[in-house]
Amino acid sequence: MIAPFVCSLCQNGILGGALTVDGEAVTYKTGKVTVEPGLRNLALRFDEIESLEWSESIIPLAIFSMKNGARYKFLIFNKKRFQVLFERINRIRRMEALFDEALAGNPGAETIKQLDKYYRSPLWKEDFAADEAGKLPSNLKRGVLSEDGLYNLLEK
Repeated sequence: MIAPFVCSLCQNGILGGALTVDGEAVTYKTGKVTVEPGLRNLALRFDEIESLEWSESIIPLAIFSMKNGARYKFLIFNKKRFQVLFERINRIRRMEALFDEALAGNPGAETIKQLDKYYRSPLWKEDFAADEAGKLPSNLKRGVLSEDGLYNLLEK
């Protein structure tokens, strides 16, 4: 399991808690009874996140903009570790979608081009090493990192 990130949700005050990241969502959790129930276990699903930006203020805040228009601001301790993990999971999820498309047959030229670029980049090696070291969430679909999956793709 990936260690949670100590954080504060900045919504009607500063609400301390923790963020966990898995293959499906970034989830804020707090046991504080003063926090409204809908925020105590707030899951920001990757497929519902429009963007993640960082404020340029003295204290950098992570600002999640959701596709439904909602915005959530967090003060996240160990920002760098969070950024690396968030970007890695997003990248693997994008490449996994392309990989699935290619395995399904008749992938477009752009799909093949993007997968080829990824496989030739140091990012694939870094993602593969992170997977081997257990630094990725267990529920993250990761066929794109599998050497067997790559072999199957090359056979098509």
